[in-house]
Amino acid sequence: MTDLKKCDQLSEQIAAYVTAGGGIIPSELKSWIEENDENRSFFENLIKEESLEASLSRYNTIDMDSAWNKVQQELFPIKASRLKSLWPRIIGVAAAVAIITFGIWFYNSGQPERRSPEFVSGSSDIEAGKNAATLRLPDGKLINLSDTKNGLVIGNNQLHYNDGSAVLDGAQPLSRLEQQFTISTPRGGTYQVTLPDGTKVWLNAASDLTYQTDLKGVVARRVTLTGEAYFEVQKDKTRPFIVSSKLQDVEVLGTHFNIKNYTDDSSIKTTLLEGSVSVSANTKKDRKENSIILKPGEQASLKANQFVVKQVDVMSAVGWKDGLLVFTGENLKSAMEDIERWYGVTVQYELSSPAEIKLEGWISRKSKLSEVLARIESVGDIHFKIQERRVIVVK
Repeated sequence: MTDLKKCDQLSEQIAAYVTAGGGIIPSELKSWIEENDENRSFFENLIKEESLEASLSRYNTIDMDSAWNKVQQELFPIKASRLKSLWPRIIGVAAAVAIITFGIWFYNSGQPERRSPEFVSGSSDIEAGKNAATLRLPDGKLINLSDTKNGLVIGNNQLHYNDGSAVLDGAQPLSRLEQQFTISTPRGGTYQVTLPDGTKVWLNAASDLTYQTDLKGVVARRVTLTGEAYFEVQKDKTRPFIVSSKLQDVEVLGTHFNIKNYTDDSSIKTTLLEGSVSVSANTKKDRKENSIILKPGEQASLKANQFVVKQVDVMSAVGWKDGLLVFTGENLKSAMEDIERWYGVTVQYELSSPAEIKLEGWISRKSKLSEVLARIESVGDIHFKIQERRVIVVK
């Protein structure tokens, strides 16, 4: 079976599965899903309700002629004016979006690699990042967290891993007094944390999260973030949850959202998956002058103390949490910044205007660096050289 025919058939099967609201997965589609972790992660992300609803919000922006030329397949003739935001009413259109999304991805990922990254001076390949983080205790002591555990749980009087094992052997219960803790991930590291109130946080590479051990009796639950994190906030109508950064505050009662706030990024991006959030620039005396409310599927970018809000494919913002590197119309420079952080490398450009090169595609974050670069080479007129922990981008 040709790649194009397989793309058609799998896309139709995904569309039928979504239209039916789930059920039995066809054997051919099931076999494709079970081929590797990348296929499974892509499928699971694609059929999430929030992913489908956010994709629908981008339906108007799809260039149908371009999509036709790229994946060479027939799309459902559904007009954008008929799209509805409510899940029960949009399922058929979601199937069409699934076909478009899957078709473009399969076409991109299935193309033969024209070239592979060049290893310079005997340099070897670089492994993907992994679970890695440090915990700074109130007395300044640094604890290297286990890379074999699935996450850290911070109680109001105890620290332990998700499996119940202790972080520190023979550790005494934490003081009931309010204390400040900081969890930090290095470049090439990620970690999941459960806070005292039950809120779950996934930290991406090169990120810091600061929080208090005793959040009882306070007016608001507040944490501070530098870097990137995905939050699933425990609902509490009496106490808002606030994520503070240098330039903005995000306030919620209980919801799912992602914040990307690296110091070397040109803007802070807040993406909402579920619920609602209030985002405020904290550089003005009257924060109400520059605050917005986000709806699911929207992303707010704060730059020069001004917000720009747009509909996005949420998978592009949160795919990293589920083990994917996702490039949905992202420019090469931005994509390489994510690769720098996850693989712990430095990128050097020997070409002009890298921000003008746009990428489309997905790949597992478990892939070696050379595999990721080869995928990018297959869809862009560029070439990579790997020299120790430096990646050189050339034409």
